Amino acid sequence: MITDQKAIRALAWSALDRTCQQLAQLLVGILLARLLAPSDFGLMGIIMVFAGVSYTLVEGGLGQAVIKEHKNAHSYYSSVWYMQMAISLLIYCTFFFTAPLIAKFFHQEHLTHIIRVLFFALIFNAGYLIQFTQLTIQLNYKAIAYINFISTILSGIAGITLAYCNVGVWALVVQQVSYHFIRLCAFSLHTRWKPQGRFSTEFIRKYGRFSANLLGTGLLNALFTNLYAFCIGKLYPIKQTGYYTQAQRQNDTIQFTFMSIFNSVSYNLFAQTQHNIHHQKELFNKIIHKANLLTIPLFIILAATSPALFDLLLGKQWIPAIPYFQLLCVSQLFTITDLLCYNLLNARGNTQLTFRVECLKKGCMLFSLLLLPIGIHYTLIAYIGICWVFTIIWLYLVHKEITLGVRSIWQDLVPAIAIGCIAGCLIWNINILIPQATPGWMLTKISIGFTTYALLTAKVYPHLLHEIKIIIKTLQSNKDE
Repeated sequence: MITDQKAIRALAWSALDRTCQQLAQLLVGILLARLLAPSDFGLMGIIMVFAGVSYTLVEGGLGQAVIKEHKNAHSYYSSVWYMQMAISLLIYCTFFFTAPLIAKFFHQEHLTHIIRVLFFALIFNAGYLIQFTQLTIQLNYKAIAYINFISTILSGIAGITLAYCNVGVWALVVQQVSYHFIRLCAFSLHTRWKPQGRFSTEFIRKYGRFSANLLGTGLLNALFTNLYAFCIGKLYPIKQTGYYTQAQRQNDTIQFTFMSIFNSVSYNLFAQTQHNIHHQKELFNKIIHKANLLTIPLFIILAATSPALFDLLLGKQWIPAIPYFQLLCVSQLFTITDLLCYNLLNARGNTQLTFRVECLKKGCMLFSLLLLPIGIHYTLIAYIGICWVFTIIWLYLVHKEITLGVRSIWQDLVPAIAIGCIAGCLIWNINILIPQATPGWMLTKISIGFTTYALLTAKVYPHLLHEIKIIIKTLQSNKDE
């Protein structure tokens, strides 16, 4: 049974994991941005649409299906591992032989060798997915946190070292491949698990439809996450693609931090409370309240402080990326709300419904790409509108499923938006009145924004400090109460 103490500790360790990992990735990304050219990031941005789809195909929704069958999951581990490894090898061979065609399509001959080396990471990734799932089922996010942090640091050191050696885009390639290789070694050493027995089709027969819907949704997300960079790479110079890719990369550093914190933990908890709708509803309200209070103001503040952040951290060569970053931040205001709604509906077995909603959203995103020849800004503004409309749709579907209540949604969203807007407007006005660009003054403006957010949050939610202290205590605890 999932106790509140165990749930809080799992969420706390997941939060610590993603925070430390993303801070390390942010530091590595800053150093690489200062050492490499925008065109290097542009090349990686083109490839990531293929890589994102490939990673999703390998996982195939099987991990979440194993979590759903948590009581008897151990009997399916080997079969899932065999399937994921076979898919990864098939995909690698496909891209090995089609790499020259991709390079010719984008008129970038370097892509051939880059793709053939980069996709080794896909095989390494398949090798540790089931071990990662095992630790997720056990809610052992402490071990996952250690492994992720070590992998990020070591792969980052490898990438920065090569960047100093002036090898260009290969620094990014080696960073990606070494990250997954180190994770494979670490997960294997920690779990000591090895595949045993023969491949069985029982799991596929039992959860094939469930996994297929998750796979379809995952493929759509992976494809469209990088589709804008893919199309920009075809229509615009590679340097312009690099600006957009850097903006997306910095936005994703923040977005994926929170998505990773709330994704696996929330789905796991929703799946294990699926037969108690009252407990599940209570759990959903608690998580979404904390998530919105944390993420919505942060994205608004980041959009307001981005001119100072980019100039201070990345350097003046990346200033053209700032408008893209600001628009992406606005589009991602309610991403965590969407994610929690999506996970709740999936945990209750509505994977077909969530897949249809994602198909509809991606169709709208395709429509926004028609504006790309006019300008990247117009496409991103249309994307903002699409994201906000579909947040309303997700909340409506959850309301129908568990009778969430309009008042509850209102109480979750409005205070978070208000806190973010007050802090963001303060920073924006300071930028207009005192547009100084010295490092000391830029740090001061950033500090003012986050201090305002902290003070407003403490004023509106005075009990939050007490809850943070409880979370810290759970991180220090080794057993459930």
